[in-house]
Amino acid sequence: MIQDIAPHKYHVEYTPCTPTSEDILFIFRGSDILVHEENGRTWFPAVGGFDIKSRPVFLFRIDDTNIFMTDVDEGVCFEGWNFVKPEYFRTAAPHWKAFAGITAVQLHRWYAENKFCSRCGAKTKRGTRERCVICTECGKTVYPRISPCVIVALTNGDRIMLTKYNKSHSPYRRYSLIAGYNEVGETLEDTVRREVMEEVGLRVKNIRYYKSQPWGFSGGILAGFFCEFLGARLRIWSYAVLGLVLANPLIQISTILETLLLGAILLRDRVSFKKIAAFVVLSVAIISVAFSHTGMEPLLEDSFLTTHIGWGIALALLTGLGHALFYLIMRKISKKESVNADSAVPLSLSLFLICLVGAVT
Repeated sequence: MIQDIAPHKYHVEYTPCTPTSEDILFIFRGSDILVHEENGRTWFPAVGGFDIKSRPVFLFRIDDTNIFMTDVDEGVCFEGWNFVKPEYFRTAAPHWKAFAGITAVQLHRWYAENKFCSRCGAKTKRGTRERCVICTECGKTVYPRISPCVIVALTNGDRIMLTKYNKSHSPYRRYSLIAGYNEVGETLEDTVRREVMEEVGLRVKNIRYYKSQPWGFSGGILAGFFCEFLGARLRIWSYAVLGLVLANPLIQISTILETLLLGAILLRDRVSFKKIAAFVVLSVAIISVAFSHTGMEPLLEDSFLTTHIGWGIALALLTGLGHALFYLIMRKISKKESVNADSAVPLSLSLFLICLVGAVT
């Protein structure tokens, strides 16, 4: 975990002091931070390494080394050094420097967002005896905000649920555990239940706390939980149906067209290679749409037919078969009622009813 930096030790106590030339100085340009990388290892500048006119701000200590921060203007560069985004510290080495870097980013972001009082709009100043900012007019004191979150390992036997962020929500593209923020008046356990239901539509049981982790990337504290899949397959089925119908009306249209083709094949009503080929193409289209609009990876369920994808495919194909049988019955009725008459009207009625049933189901 990101805070596990032994044998180094993180000291959060707020003990401002005069920086020495050997102390570490985090130099920020906007939200970017200055680093030097060599042989896969990260280096931070020392206080005495650059001629910076602004006064360094104390952040924290690691072991006996004090760590400070300062800001420079846009466009400022340092030869041999690069400004990197906060996400750089997800993989930076050594590990203790990754933790120091993202913790510094969290504090820098908090200071930058609290330069003015949220009550009266006056400027704030940094506290001298504790880590806070104080309004110069009304005296309101603001401490670093830490947002509680849960991160959930949802298991089913020896398998675990993984999800992917939507591109519009986060640039992070790897698989991750279910996670989300705690809401007002909500216990952490209730947050686990709500987040799992919101993200993957499942109910859970046996919620167990694991451990916590500071997460400077979002300014939160992650509370880790284990829980187990409750087994609400009917709910999974209903979510699959709703998602497929609402997300892509093409499935309903394709199913109705497939019904007509399948009915014609069963009745041997002018069956041709083109009709059979069209039936195959539509079936593949339904399966493809089901695969692309499930909203989650099928990593949890017991078998193919009980995954979101499986339910979607089974739903589309079984609906097509059901419509085909309905079509078959209506054709038989229309022929019996119109032995010596033109059957266009009852057949048209049967097609209308097929489309109506298709739209409803």
